Amino acid sequence: MTELETVVLGIIWLRGPLTAYAVRRELGASPGAIYPLLHRLEEEGLIRARVQSWGERGKTEYAVAPRGVEALRRGKDEIDAALAELDARRKWLTQIARGLNAGPRRKRATA
Repeated sequence: MTELETVVLGIIWLRGPLTAYAVRRELGASPGAIYPLLHRLEEEGLIRARVQSWGERGKTEYAVAPRGVEALRRGKDEIDAALAELDARRKWLTQIARGLNAGPRRKRATA
């Protein structure tokens, strides 16, 4: 499962049921990214779609299926590993940022 799939699954789990539009709004993502992803998650049995009466066209709301909760747990483990890796690099990134904000450094003279 991709990171984006994990995030979308997590958003639906936290705030759901949600429409595709609501998921897009949460992420600031394009329809071309979200709609195919939702269809893929539904085909894999990770989310369930339910059509609601709403105006002339109706709306589809998505909720996380039991298989989706298991996939979300696995995806969370992958995200935790990525965050740990970033945390290990944060020390250096902070030092680099502070150094850049302080201005140019002089090179040491070599003998």
